[in-house]
Amino acid sequence: MFPNTVWFFFTIASLFLQLTLLNLLIAIMGDTYDYVQEMARVAKTKEILNFIGDNEDLLRNEDFESTSAIFYATPAEGADG
Repeated sequence: MFPNTVWFFFTIASLFLQLTLLNLLIAIMGDTYDYVQEMARVAKTKEILNFIGDNEDLLRNEDFESTSAIFYATPAEGADG
């Protein structure tokens, strides 16, 4: 019914379309993974700071009242990002 050249071009176009769509899917998943990883780092930092803020009352003692101090958080050496 169709000549062989039509089937050839149909096969080539189908393979090209599948490769293109698969590449697009991989790119979208990679971007989503990067976004989730960045949000995880922000959420981890917020949780650590909330933990410090919640437990600040434990540090209030007569020993600390005469001393002024600044509390700041830094990642431990070798800690995962």
